[in-house]
Amino acid sequence: PQPDRCRSQQMVVDHAGHRAQERAAYKPIPGKVVAFDLGMATLLATSEGDLLGKGWQARLERLDSLLQGIARGQQKRGLPVTTPRYRALTRQLDGFLKTEIFRLVNAWVARVRPEKIVREAVGFHLQPGLSKRLNRLLSRFGKRYLDLALKRLESTHGIVVETREAAYSSQ
Repeated sequence: PQPDRCRSQQMVVDHAGHRAQERAAYKPIPGKVVAFDLGMATLLATSEGDLLGKGWQARLERLDSLLQGIARGQQKRGLPVTTPRYRALTRQLDGFLKTEIFRLVNAWVARVRPEKIVREAVGFHLQPGLSKRLNRLLSRFGKRYLDLALKRLESTHGIVVETREAAYSSQ
């Protein structure tokens, strides 16, 4: 058989040099420890009283409404729920969560310049106003992207991230 000539070439990129530069450029405030709690009305509530991600629940509810409408229509017709439009909206939701979480965490860290971040041990909980499907997507995507954002801060900025039990973690 002929080799697949349409297959794109994969490139391996070494980010070690870039991470070392970011780590050297980041100047935390010595001894500065900050914490945050996850929420729905605001994505992050910090120990310093900042509310980050206000209004993001409205966007989630709008996407959820669209997803539920597609699912209801497909179920009425006896067809599979996952249509191309449904998958596109799910990808849009995934992209929104990733972008919003990384944007908020990065902007907050750049402004506050902590040496250590304390986070609560839990992730997103079931929200009564959202569908089961969106709650499942939130618990999968949202927690994963927050973990990735914090791991990136550890590797690029040298920030220590500590996980504690949820009760009183922002105090």
